[in-house]
Amino acid sequence: MDQFLTTRYEVVERLSTYRPNKPKGFNQNYPPSSSTPNKNNSFSYKSRTHSFNAEIKKQASCKLCNSNHSMMNCVKFKELSVQDRNKFIKDNHYCRNCLAFSHSETECHSNFTCVYCQKRHHSLLHYPAKSQTANTGTRPKTNQARLPPPANSDPNRASTSKDAQQNQTPSSSQQNQTLSHFASSREKTLLPTAKVSILHNGEIFKIRALIDQGSQKTFIASRIQKLLGLPTKATNYEIMGMGGRVMQKANKICAITICSADTTMNITTNAIILPQLTHFLPSFKVTYIELQEYSSLPLADPNCFTPARIDMVLGSDVIPQVLLPGLKTNVGGSLIAQNSIFGWILSGPVTEHVSSFTTQVIENSTDTLNDLLKKFWEQEEVPSTPTLTDDDVFCENPYERSTVRRDDGRYVVKLPFKTIFPDTIALGHSRPAAQQQYLSIERSIERKPELQQTYTKFLEEYLTLDHMEPTASQEIIRDGKYFSFYLPHHAVLKPDSKTTKVRVVFNASKLSHSGISLNDILHTGPVLQNDLMLVILKWRLYKYVFNGDIEKMYRQIYVHPEEQDFQRIVFRRTPQRSVEDFKLKRVTSGVNCAPYLAIRTLHQLAKDSHDKHPKASKILLNEIYVDDILSGGHDLDSTLTSMNEKQTSSSSQIPAPQKPSE
Repeated sequence: MDQFLTTRYEVVERLSTYRPNKPKGFNQNYPPSSSTPNKNNSFSYKSRTHSFNAEIKKQASCKLCNSNHSMMNCVKFKELSVQDRNKFIKDNHYCRNCLAFSHSETECHSNFTCVYCQKRHHSLLHYPAKSQTANTGTRPKTNQARLPPPANSDPNRASTSKDAQQNQTPSSSQQNQTLSHFASSREKTLLPTAKVSILHNGEIFKIRALIDQGSQKTFIASRIQKLLGLPTKATNYEIMGMGGRVMQKANKICAITICSADTTMNITTNAIILPQLTHFLPSFKVTYIELQEYSSLPLADPNCFTPARIDMVLGSDVIPQVLLPGLKTNVGGSLIAQNSIFGWILSGPVTEHVSSFTTQVIENSTDTLNDLLKKFWEQEEVPSTPTLTDDDVFCENPYERSTVRRDDGRYVVKLPFKTIFPDTIALGHSRPAAQQQYLSIERSIERKPELQQTYTKFLEEYLTLDHMEPTASQEIIRDGKYFSFYLPHHAVLKPDSKTTKVRVVFNASKLSHSGISLNDILHTGPVLQNDLMLVILKWRLYKYVFNGDIEKMYRQIYVHPEEQDFQRIVFRRTPQRSVEDFKLKRVTSGVNCAPYLAIRTLHQLAKDSHDKHPKASKILLNEIYVDDILSGGHDLDSTLTSMNEKQTSSSSQIPAPQKPSE
């Protein structure tokens, strides 16, 4: 019942000519038991009936003229100025995106956007640019781009056409590009227009076209394509305005047949489909006295002096077949008359010539379908080894030169400082901020004795394992620059963890007094860890498998003594004691280069142990994800051998792996 009512309500809500009243809800009553719906659409379930009464009343969808038509088809609404349209929509609570009354703008599911600015509002509500002064009776003082046209220049356009949506679909990186320019000034300039006959299915249709010798392609309005039912074909074009800025996108073309005025000559070409081509042409109305001079010419467009809609732009792909011998200059003092298969076309400035219209088309043979199919297969490919950047190479070279291995088998590494430190960027004092944060955290965990005890125990473990040692409380300053850094730290609770319930996190991104942090002066290093999916897939190939974990992986690696002062902390065992200063001697989580140093050292261990322990070396290189080891063998002996080699080759404290399982 709930599904039926929900579906019913959604259907009614989407009807543009009906608007359901607000549901009255479910009323519980107990009429005589019945298994069939009664007149009130109520259904009986045993002794209880849930009834839902939804009254669908036919109301006037258009509040402007009180008629049952959508707002986008209202003639009175289109006659309003853009400002008045927006005010009416806002005052009457219409959706600004689809002009529907049944829902608000935030609840609108329409995918259409403005064809001019691609923002989420209806094209009839688009404010023209400040330089455009359509319907104001004045001319713009500066040049303006013809595409996109002013929103209120054509009140009869279909703003929610499907092509408007398609023209905004992102195209491939390599596609056809169409550059279209139109500039006009305060002076009145006449562009050549003609009444063009289109032959389709044995019938002739007349539309108004702009004849533009600067355009490389022919364009047609989507309204005409839909009206005539012209078959379309997929393509990709970008329509660019002044400066090469992409203004519109087109992804359809259609084949058209153009006829001469006497229907004795036919021209077939492909036209790019756009929602709208330009604003009304001409942009001014010539007086009757000026028209008398051209009454003797058989004009291709008898109404070329009256502003009207343009449904087609004929480009250079058909103009050589359209123009005929015959040219008259200085017609009316400034115009040019050119003979064509449609009649004589007029163009030129009525006062002074300042106009330009050009269209550039760049065709590309790239098949969009092939590109999409290629991307599909690329997503399924095994990821390739990433290319090292200059910073990655910089990290690698110092590591190989400076990393040493101690007698106990542990490695000593240096931090990968950037070359601009300390000359260009330098650290400031950091101890006061770190101490203030520590005291604040200490006060907050006093109310949680268990957390305080675990937090203190975690840091005391650093001292017990010789992972940190006391140091002086004075920061290191040389030539007015700081060569030490204090890491603020805090506790992170992990109740679900079976090993470490509380983990202390060190923050190397905390800004020092100079606005620079420790992470700002260190290179992150290249990503060296294996792909997790590949590690798991390899693991599943073995008949016998085992897994292990490198305990405290980062803390198995020493930081060079000269750079340990960049990893200082403040800490005290009890609130009654004074705050003490310590420096961390091992690689520390929270420092951005720690993952790189840890995994790079693991690779170095595999390289150094290859001769004595080849199987362990292979495992450390290819069958480990960060600190988790997933390996095995195809027989029990080889599996046990791999386990033993892994334990003896590594200087890290790797716990005994679990018993091999089949």
